[in-house]
Amino acid sequence: MSPALEYHLFPYSENIRRQFRLAYQIGYNQFSFLEETIHNRTKQLVPYQKFSVVVDYTQTWGNMNTILNFATFLNDFQRNRLSPDNQLTVRVAEGLSVSLSGSVSLINNQIALAKAEGSEDVILLGIGSYPPIFRITPKLALVILLVLPITPS
Repeated sequence: MSPALEYHLFPYSENIRRQFRLAYQIGYNQFSFLEETIHNRTKQLVPYQKFSVVVDYTQTWGNMNTILNFATFLNDFQRNRLSPDNQLTVRVAEGLSVSLSGSVSLINNQIALAKAEGSEDVILLGIGSYPPIFRITPKLALVILLVLPITPS
C-alpha cells in the first residue's frame, strides 16, 4: 500500500456518469523470489512511482473505460512499464450486453527472472537485462444479466 494523489477533472457529483482523473503514486514494492534471480537476489525492496489516467463514461447505451498506467522504478528509470487498458460495453437489450476490451503492455521492468531462465551469455556477463516485452490482450464477451425477483418469505 502506498500513498497517492488523485485529481478529478469532473465534479464528484458526476462520478457515476463520467470520470476523468489523474493519479500519482509513490512507494516501495517488496519482492520475494522463489529462486535466485539473474541479479543474484532472493529478496528486493524497490522504490517506484506510478502515473495513471482514468477515463470512464457511463450512458444508457453502455459504458466506455480507458486506463493508462505508467510505472517506473525510482532507482532505475529504464525499468518501466506502460499499459493502456480499454473496455467498451454496449447494451443490446435489457440484461444483454456485448463487451469488447483489450490491453497493450510494454514491459521493461523484469527483475524477477530466475537465473536458470537467462542465457549463458547474460548470466556469465552479469548483464541481467532482457529486451522489453510487448503484450497484446484482446477480449470479447457476451454478458447476460439475469435479474431474479426476491420474494419475502
